[in-house]
This record gives sequence, structure tokens and C-alpha cells, in this order.
Amino acid sequence: MARDILPRLNDRLGRAIPVTIIGECRSGRIAALASDQIRLAGRAEDIGPWYDRARVFVAPTRFGAGVALKVIEAVRSGIPVAATDLLVRQLGWQSGVQVLGARDADGFAAAMARLHEDPALWNRVRGAASLKAAAQFSPETFARVLRDALGLDAPP
Repeated sequence: MARDILPRLNDRLGRAIPVTIIGECRSGRIAALASDQIRLAGRAEDIGPWYDRARVFVAPTRFGAGVALKVIEAVRSGIPVAATDLLVRQLGWQSGVQVLGARDADGFAAAMARLHEDPALWNRVRGAASLKAAAQFSPETFARVLRDALGLDAPP
């Protein structure tokens, strides 16, 4: 992301915006990214305060399986997401509705810039994602899916 997407994003915006990477860093390649634009925050027990300061959540995952928990957590915290098409498909969401998806560096930079700079789009995507995540990933939905998968009857 730092090498391929950020220069394109900076060009689109005409300025560099700060990017924060949260999480334990054991990679020298990631540690080398630290700069005036990229902050490595390290591990955080509570990332709520980080979400409170964020404008856009970036999910540049190129491969993976399962539920994109950090994307769901960001959306439930009120932050719209720019994600790879892989994550959009995994979530079963629609690019341009609940999330802005991208296939390549240019598309990713465009999605990030649009969410960062367009308040109407930011609000529309944020609202649609929040509703979708609430319906799709609520505790009640998880319990129902688990009961169905295990062949259990609904609670009394």
C-alpha cells in the first residue's frame, strides 16, 4: 500500500494525509514504512480511540478467508471502508453501496480519496454499511446461524 497506493492518493488529493497502522509489528518491511505520513501505532488493547480519530478505514487485504472482523468492527464504529474486491466479495456487500472496493492501486487510491473528500458519499456509505453490518453480524444473527448449523431448536 505505501509504495503503490499512497503516492497515487497524495497526487489525487494534492497533499499527503496521515495514515496510521495499528497492530503489533514484527516485520522489518512494515517498520521501515514509518515516516511523516505513516505512523506505526503498535498494538492497542482498545482501538476505539483510534476509530474516533479516523476518517476512512483501509483494508488492502490481497488474500484471506473467513469473516473480515476488522472491517466489520470499523463499520460498527462508524467509519466507512475502502477495501479490496476480495473483502467486498467475502462480506457479500456491494461496492459503492456499503463499501468502496478496488481491484488495483489506482482504484484503491480513488476509493480512499472519494471517501475522504466527499461528505455525501462518506455519509451514504457509512449509513448503508452500518445497517448491513447490524443485520448481518448482530449477536442474534450469529446465534440463529449457529443454531441452524448445529440443528438446534430455537430457544424458548
